[in-house]
Amino acid sequence: MARNLLTRDSANGYRQKQVLFDALYLRSNIAPISSGQATLTVTFTSTVPDTNYTVAANFQNTTDTNPQFQPITITAKTTGGFTAKWNANTDTANYSLTYQIMPLV
Repeated sequence: MARNLLTRDSANGYRQKQVLFDALYLRSNIAPISSGQATLTVTFTSTVPDTNYTVAANFQNTTDTNPQFQPITITAKTTGGFTAKWNANTDTANYSLTYQIMPLV
């Protein structure tokens, strides 16, 4: 079954794009990070059709009084998951990586 999605084009306008419903995939989860880590590989519970997806990832730490603030960079993507890296090792085991993925359309 196909669905029409509203997408933004390069001219800052909007257009409709027809996408097969089966091709849409979304994943979200919270992955724990051990103390002293500067990278994490996330594995999906089931594969996605291709690597044409975007990842929105953030640190979560609701325990430490002064948590680290670090940018996260996605350095690899496969149909089975992705790898995230940041600048410095985590200082405690109270961090998690929250993420969502969705296809690029």
